[in-house]
Amino acid sequence: MSGSDLGALLPLLLLVAAFVFLVLRPARNRQRQMAALQNSLDVGSDVMLTSGVFGEVTWIGDETLEVEIAPDTVVRVHRQAIGKVLSDEESARMANEPSDVFDSEESETDDDEFETSDSGTESDLTPDADSSESGSERDIAASDRKQSEKGD
Repeated sequence: MSGSDLGALLPLLLLVAAFVFLVLRPARNRQRQMAALQNSLDVGSDVMLTSGVFGEVTWIGDETLEVEIAPDTVVRVHRQAIGKVLSDEESARMANEPSDVFDSEESETDDDEFETSDSGTESDLTPDADSSESGSERDIAASDRKQSEKGD
């Protein structure tokens, strides 16, 4: 190989080296960290699932584990669904964080939120046969009726 051939391959070699150091190594490190995290699970560990649900590990199998997400509510998940093992500080912070989901003022429904019409009858609530058909089916049915009327 001459010097000019090596000079032509040098940019390609630099691109391959950059790909390895910028893409493959960080991905491999993340994969190792996730494997270490999933192997460090113990019964009683507070975890956050990749879906954002928090809970406590109650049972560990080979590929799955059970997480208690509320009192008497246990879900079985795959090990890969564990996104993070919470430290004691994080667990305490999450337990003390207020939740406005069950705020009593917001959960009460206002009367004007669900208005009903004064002329609401049972027939208004049930769809008639023609309205459940699509537009083209309705047109075909109407033309069939017209043809049958003309034929009589």
